[in-house]
Amino acid sequence: MRDVEVETFPGVVLGHKNIPVNAVGCYILGGKYPLLASAHMSVLTAKVAGVKRAVDLLGQAEHGPTSPSVLLANSEKLTRETLVEIERQLTVLPTAGIAAQSWQDYGEVIVCDTVEEMLQKADELASKHVQVMTRDPHYFLNNMTNFGALFLGPRTNVSFGDKVIGTNHTLPTNRHARYTGGLSVGKFLKTCAYQKVLTDA
Repeated sequence: MRDVEVETFPGVVLGHKNIPVNAVGCYILGGKYPLLASAHMSVLTAKVAGVKRAVDLLGQAEHGPTSPSVLLANSEKLTRETLVEIERQLTVLPTAGIAAQSWQDYGEVIVCDTVEEMLQKADELASKHVQVMTRDPHYFLNNMTNFGALFLGPRTNVSFGDKVIGTNHTLPTNRHARYTGGLSVGKFLKTCAYQKVLTDA
C-alpha cells in the first residue's frame, strides 16, 4: 500500500496518499473466553498503520452459545458420521455446555449435490472461518469470494489461525464477509485522492 502520483496528461497530475486515521476503538473479546491475542491483532495493527490513539473496548465473547456452526458437504454418509461424532464429543468436551447450546440453536448441516453447489452455498453463508477439507481445497481458494479466512486442508485447523501461524484473526461475522475482509493495516488507512493542474493549457 503505497502513495501513488501519476501525470495522466501533460500538466495534469493525479494521485492518492494513504493517511492513518487519528483514533480507533479496538474490540477486545471478553466474556467467557477472553482472547487476549485480539489486542495484538487490533491494537498493534493500528500502530503499524500509524494510528496515534488504538482504545480497548471489552465486549461480549463471540465464541459462545450464539455462535453458528455449519457443516457443508456433498456426502450424506459423511454428514451422518459427523453428527454421531459431534454427539460423542459433546459428552467429553470441557466446554460442552456452551458448545451443545450453540450447536442445538445455531448448528446447521447442509448436503449439496456437487462441489460447485457447495461453493455457491459457502459464498451465500459468507462465514468468518471456512475450513476446507476436499480433494482440491485450492478450488475454493481460487473461486470463493465471501469469507473471513480460509483454512485449506485437513492439517490447517482454525485454532492455528487463532493463535499461531500469523494471519490476523479479527474477522467479519454475521455474513459481513460479503463486503469486507479481515483486519489489516489497510483498514486503518484512508486512501485520499488529490489533483493539481500545472499548465494553462
